Amino acid sequence: MTALRQRRARTAFSIIELAIVSAILAVLACLLAAAVHRVRLRAERMSCGNNMRQVGLGVLAFEAEHGRVPSEDRLGLAYLQWRAFILPHIDQGELWARTRLAAKSEIRSYLHPPHDGAVTVVNTFLCKADGRLGELHEAPNGVAAAFGSYLGVAGANGHFGMFPGGPRRVRLSQVADGLSHTLLLGERPPPNSFQAGWWYSNVVDDSYGDHRLVGPNNSLSLSDARGNRGEPGLSGYRPGRLDDAEDRFHFWSLHPGGANFCLSDGSVKFLGYDVGPKLLAASATRDQGETGQLP
Repeated sequence: MTALRQRRARTAFSIIELAIVSAILAVLACLLAAAVHRVRLRAERMSCGNNMRQVGLGVLAFEAEHGRVPSEDRLGLAYLQWRAFILPHIDQGELWARTRLAAKSEIRSYLHPPHDGAVTVVNTFLCKADGRLGELHEAPNGVAAAFGSYLGVAGANGHFGMFPGGPRRVRLSQVADGLSHTLLLGERPPPNSFQAGWWYSNVVDDSYGDHRLVGPNNSLSLSDARGNRGEPGLSGYRPGRLDDAEDRFHFWSLHPGGANFCLSDGSVKFLGYDVGPKLLAASATRDQGETGQLP
């Protein structure tokens, strides 16, 4: 009987053995959580790249149809951003039809109705890593709007890129540096102040106050020394923070280590923040004779 009790006693775990097993399980759980987190980050980056590719192909389809890259322009009475003009090329034909009707009747493109696009979330314009943008947010003047994650590349160092702004009309035939060497789009999350990033229109009402605090919403420049507005220390590409409104003046993303960029041939590359600034600035212009290969 005593031997039987001894055998039964040996089948139980000691406190030390339980502690070791618990520690092993905790380590495995941490490793599994880290692996799941890496998979999620990779999936978000790929989803963002796919959305950006669709937007880029929409820009190229518009250029093929109209002979120019879309820009901020008048449609009927209203001024709209370039994203609005590619709606029929990204499977948003019904929203485009409503936008055309709205532009015929109302010049103030922030008013909804009739401008439904101002308050319509278009998932193709969103980076999946930015969970804020699946719903509307208010600008500092209290006007609700839908936002986007991607901006056009304006150029660098005073030289023009694919989205130079203003009345300029850019054609793919003008890209002397090569479509696969010239940046078209880049990522820039809207700041938590939501004073930039509206996808539909740049127009705000007079209650906004200082309009110099609005945007940018259309495009950004890349520079090898200074930022979009020429301020020292603001490079055209570096990490940023949602709670720093100044970071709206340069490209960055919520992905670790870099951001997605779309080239003018419709391909998408993930570029790390360690990309040489001179190479990046050269890739932001379309006809300066620079053909450096991005990694």
